[in-house]
Amino acid sequence: ATADKAAADIVFTNTYEAKGGIALYAYKTVNGAEPAAEEVFSFALKDADGNVIETAQNERGVISFAPIAYGLADDGKSFTYTIEETTESDDKYAVDKRIYTLTVTVADDGAGVMTPSWTLKCNGEAAEKIEFNNIPLSSLTIENTVVGGSSEKAFAFKVTLTGEDGKALKGIFPVEGADVSSVESGSYLQV
Repeated sequence: ATADKAAADIVFTNTYEAKGGIALYAYKTVNGAEPAAEEVFSFALKDADGNVIETAQNERGVISFAPIAYGLADDGKSFTYTIEETTESDDKYAVDKRIYTLTVTVADDGAGVMTPSWTLKCNGEAAEKIEFNNIPLSSLTIENTVVGGSSEKAFAFKVTLTGEDGKALKGIFPVEGADVSSVESGSYLQV
């Protein structure tokens, strides 16, 4: 066999590619337990600019987002995402207002794999996993009953709302039929 070309005319072009990604899951509970099949809530995955990348709904206790892929062009870059519940408020559940911030830094491992490392925060505090909990709404009735005095006189009292574990609840809760529209645990009301 004879060659038609000289060795100087032969060019080899090597290409290198690296790929990787993350699979993003979150967890959902209602009052601390797995939701029933009909208890469906909505969530959004957003980029650093607040643009919605994807929306998802829970299937029982799991929220699944499509995998996010990274390539060689992403080597050494960081990406920030937020995950939050977008369910509309209703009279059945208190919507979980926590916002999770996921920061992913991508690095080429030199063997064709883009390896992500990440940090996760919930409302600015370090977190291990993404989990949302909705609490069924219930009502509390407060009446002004006076013995031996005028029922026309207003009185003040401190409101402390606690969960089943006995710990004070944080947040602002709606109030109906009063001069105020909401109450925060630890605040004072006058009736």
